[in-house]
Amino acid sequence: MSDPDRQESFEVYPYAEPEPQPLPPTAAPLPASGLPGTRGYGPVVSSPPRGVGRRGVILGVIGTGLAGMLGVSALSSQAESEQFPPDGEWTEGPVPGEEGPVDDLVPVLLQTVEGDIGVGVPVSWEVLREGDLLHLRHGAGAELLARLPDPPARSGEPQLRLEAEYTRARFESEFVPDGDPAVERVNEPPYELNILRSKGEISGMPGSEEVSYLVDPDRERGLVVAVLMPDEAEPEAAADAQAIVDEVLEGFRVL
Repeated sequence: MSDPDRQESFEVYPYAEPEPQPLPPTAAPLPASGLPGTRGYGPVVSSPPRGVGRRGVILGVIGTGLAGMLGVSALSSQAESEQFPPDGEWTEGPVPGEEGPVDDLVPVLLQTVEGDIGVGVPVSWEVLREGDLLHLRHGAGAELLARLPDPPARSGEPQLRLEAEYTRARFESEFVPDGDPAVERVNEPPYELNILRSKGEISGMPGSEEVSYLVDPDRERGLVVAVLMPDEAEPEAAADAQAIVDEVLEGFRVL
């Protein structure tokens, strides 16, 4: 029997450690010239670690956008520089989007209670007044005046002579008739057109006066157009005056 008071001693053995495994042979570093794609022109830059991350992706997108914007700006600057020739090579020509004058007429208006009568006046004529009264003057001394008589307008030769005298007083130049004027009546229903022609002096110079009196009896309205033309005026001034008279009369008819 063993003695219970006797303590047996046991030798404690250490745990067994695993035997070390042999390491594989370390590969020798390749020279720079041996790396693929380097061709030995310089030091090799180590590649970034895997997993660029969200920040890297955002920065890459921003960088690509900036590069694209710079490229577009450079191309735009180059295109603009090609549109403008070097100094000293400009040639005169029409400016894009601008057009020259269509004609040499200045638009003016004769106002009436039924509407405005538009007239094209050559630039050789000066517009002294427009609106309720149209008054033009030519450099050769010719004048043209168009007005609306007070309603109700009356037709007939006596009224024509009164309207001619009233209009004559509005000219800048003084006209003195020489003898009895000639009167012509033109029938063009529903209108009545009476024309008075006089020879005389315009401010002491020989000239003529012509007064056209157009009446619309049905509506009791009328129009007076008078022209003073010196004999020394060029034919162009007389042709312009006749064209203006015809345009004013036609404008009155269509009102």
